[in-house]
Amino acid sequence: MVTAKKAGASRQAAWGALLGGFVGMFIFTIPVPIIGTIIGAILGCFCGALIGETMAQRKLSESTRVGYFSALGFVLGMAAKLAIALVMTVILTTSVVCSRTEDGGRGLTAEQAGLESVAPEMMEGTSETEPQAPAEKDEEPPSVSPVDDPDGG
Repeated sequence: MVTAKKAGASRQAAWGALLGGFVGMFIFTIPVPIIGTIIGAILGCFCGALIGETMAQRKLSESTRVGYFSALGFVLGMAAKLAIALVMTVILTTSVVCSRTEDGGRGLTAEQAGLESVAPEMMEGTSETEPQAPAEKDEEPPSVSPVDDPDGG
């Protein structure tokens, strides 16, 4: 929207770009899944802004310029979102891998992770000592085979 406004887009062009993007996504998804959705959104954004700007009684050259900048803004916005998603993925992956290697795979305690402000009821069971299973009382002694019997009997 910022790039279209710099090109002098009207309100009709903005609505046209929005609606055209949605229509383009639906139309191009059917013949070419995934990639068609992206291409359809870009073309729909361009065509919608072009039609909206033409309806605002502008010249075709001005309408084309507004449509181009609307499509460019869509592409730049999509690239920025992709870059942010990749950065978030890298941060998450490295934090998981590093937390597994620093503590031998047990997970960090709340203090190590910087979560001192977490409510105490949420912190139950996160102590550093692990509960041990109770020992069984009725254990049978290991059986001795006749070969191992020292009495020979």
